[in-house]
Amino acid sequence: MQKALKVVVLENEPLETAPLAEYISFYRSLGLCVIPVVYGDKRPEIAWESFQKRKPTDAEIVRWFYNGKRHNIAIVCGSVSGNLVVLDFDDVSVYQRFFDAKKIERETIVVRTGGGKRHVYLRSTDPLPSFKVPQIRLEVRSDGNIVVAPPSLHPSGSRYEFICAVRKILEADDLLEALLQAAKEKFGVEPFQITERLEEFESAGAARCKGRAPPCIFRLLQGVNEGFRNEAAARLASYYLHIKGYTPARAWARLREWNTRNRPPLDERELYLVLCSIAKRRYTYLCRSLAAFCDRAHCRFIRSWWARRSVQSLLEEKEG
Repeated sequence: MQKALKVVVLENEPLETAPLAEYISFYRSLGLCVIPVVYGDKRPEIAWESFQKRKPTDAEIVRWFYNGKRHNIAIVCGSVSGNLVVLDFDDVSVYQRFFDAKKIERETIVVRTGGGKRHVYLRSTDPLPSFKVPQIRLEVRSDGNIVVAPPSLHPSGSRYEFICAVRKILEADDLLEALLQAAKEKFGVEPFQITERLEEFESAGAARCKGRAPPCIFRLLQGVNEGFRNEAAARLASYYLHIKGYTPARAWARLREWNTRNRPPLDERELYLVLCSIAKRRYTYLCRSLAAFCDRAHCRFIRSWWARRSVQSLLEEKEG
């Protein structure tokens, strides 16, 4: 029998956060996976990687949250939360252009973060890889990501708050396609294309990619840890299909081989869904999305001085 949840009411608890149990119960009723975060911070209090695959038990919730201490709360994005996707807009004006703000705030949960940004909660009918659209300072958070949620306290002293009355999450078909279309039509950018003038790599095509893989791909091929497997699979699928020009069958064989080196291997059905998604929408991941794995000193696709400087700026941006 599961242990009943015990609510611990903290002395002088602000009204907007009392009781925290109501928020936890609400998030769990939506099928979301919740974890504790350091109060007034964004750092998880626990090793949360295993909760990308399972939701916490009642006993774990009690141990984490109801111990007489204050806590922030975070939600694990991706498949464990029913394919939850959170659009993280750094710039509120971009959010207001990306959507009809009044309309989206009637249809799904929208949060004002403690830093004044916007989080838009959506569910995708298909698994969705996490990625960034740096040109408009948008991060699409899915598998491998968490978001701090109301009523958490931001390091600035402000709280995360719902900005609309709706308490449901909109489910969207072809969400990736819709995001790409909005980014292109409203801002003139392609999320998976780079903007630092690395045309030499971008236009290389399959003819330039014969033989040994570039260092970034080579590093991914060594296998990755849980938490980055879906993103790595998307990048490798794109490389095989749209850069190397492999057939889907040949790309699938390579992905299955690569998956044996992951720690642990990704479920093959999930891996296949990633391949199908990349094949259907022709996503191409280039230097920007692979900057963290770049070895520019040994990459034959990045030769000129200005291109090396551009990659260096991407690496510094990633580290920052």
